[in-house]
Amino acid sequence: GSYTLKSSNAASLTANFIKTTLNDNLKKYLSPGRKISIIITGFTDSSPIGNSLMYAGEFGTISNEIYYSNESIKSLNLSSGKKINSNSQLAYLRTEGLKRFIEREIPILKKTNLNFEQKAVVIDQRGGEYRKISVEIVFHDAYKAESNNLDLTQLYVKCKNSVFLVYTKNQKGTSQGSGFFINNKGIAVSNHHVINSDNYKSSIIRLEDGNLYHISRVIEENKDLDYSVFEIKNPNNIVFDKVDISYLSSKVGEKVFAIGNPKGLEKTLSEGIISGFRDNKRYLQTTTPITHGSSGGPMFNLKGEAIGITTMGSKYGNLNFAVNIQLIKLERFK
Repeated sequence: GSYTLKSSNAASLTANFIKTTLNDNLKKYLSPGRKISIIITGFTDSSPIGNSLMYAGEFGTISNEIYYSNESIKSLNLSSGKKINSNSQLAYLRTEGLKRFIEREIPILKKTNLNFEQKAVVIDQRGGEYRKISVEIVFHDAYKAESNNLDLTQLYVKCKNSVFLVYTKNQKGTSQGSGFFINNKGIAVSNHHVINSDNYKSSIIRLEDGNLYHISRVIEENKDLDYSVFEIKNPNNIVFDKVDISYLSSKVGEKVFAIGNPKGLEKTLSEGIISGFRDNKRYLQTTTPITHGSSGGPMFNLKGEAIGITTMGSKYGNLNFAVNIQLIKLERFK
């Protein structure tokens, strides 16, 4: 039932080993701006959660915290004195303790472009050997300088063929949206309000060359996060262009661009900046225009990597939003 570092000698040893390794052995790779990902996975066994297992509030009030657990996205809300209801929540809290330690005890990381990923895994067996934690530290481009960004025209040419137009029939007629491929075999992504398990059979996608494709199945959908992952019928084994996905955190002020199909105007390019993060980083707020028909398309950084799924715009000022692609863990479908 323990989830804090101080309650486990093994966890404390792990934390201090990470601290020593980064501060001493790997310090030369922690240059300012270096991109680093730290993936922390907490494991539990399947022993029943007792009524006495309470959250003591060590990490403050946890509100709407999204994390990835056993092939699904979960959301956690906890305040001091409240019961921990599942092994999944317990596993997540173990990752939070180590994350807080790393942030507090290794200040040199604050100069880097640091991204944390926290995952929970519940093993379908019982025993102390299944209650553990793992840490993976990824140094991106550790042996080479950052490559120069392409200009916007070059980025558009690189990325546009992975984006397609979606036609969907409904009770009111036909609606339009956007989507994009995340692998070469025909797995794609859009908004849930564009493609979902209720309408995919009546939906058609149109590529830039004019070819039309039907959708064979919806692999995963999430109405709250407004995304769906689906597969295109591809009997001829066509190799599709796909987007590259960014797994690093974006920053306010970062320049971005989107490719979509507003009002059916295919492959329209728009640009802007990230102007904020909303709803606990579920959404990227952007000045990049997103209008009807663009929903479901990709929003890119200046490396041509998708960082969001464009989902909605507002007529009240320049307020536009994209689903944060980091939350979906699209590497599962590649």
